[in-house]
Amino acid sequence: MKLFITLLFFSVFALFTAALFSAPKVSHAADSWGFLVGNVYEASAGQPLEKATVTATGNGYTVTKKTNQYGAYGISLPQQGTYTVTFSKTRHITQTMEMYAGSTGSPIEVFLVHK
Repeated sequence: MKLFITLLFFSVFALFTAALFSAPKVSHAADSWGFLVGNVYEASAGQPLEKATVTATGNGYTVTKKTNQYGAYGISLPQQGTYTVTFSKTRHITQTMEMYAGSTGSPIEVFLVHK
């Protein structure tokens, strides 16, 4: 019986140790996130455009956000890199540009022309 308990203990210990050291490594996902920030304005008046649509597409992701009352937008993307970003608002000319989403967003101001 003593031999059985000893073998059982070492078997459980061996399984636990193997599981512990073979566990997948956790990456720091936050290190790879990219950010786009800025403001959207009406070109002729220079006023912030509330509820303008900002869509970022690239690297297998598409994220769409609306600007707030100050025309500000902020988009978090699961991967840093270059994205095609479209800015649109009803009765305004849509603008599309390539933007780099890095670990810290550098503010980009966009001015939409009224149709």
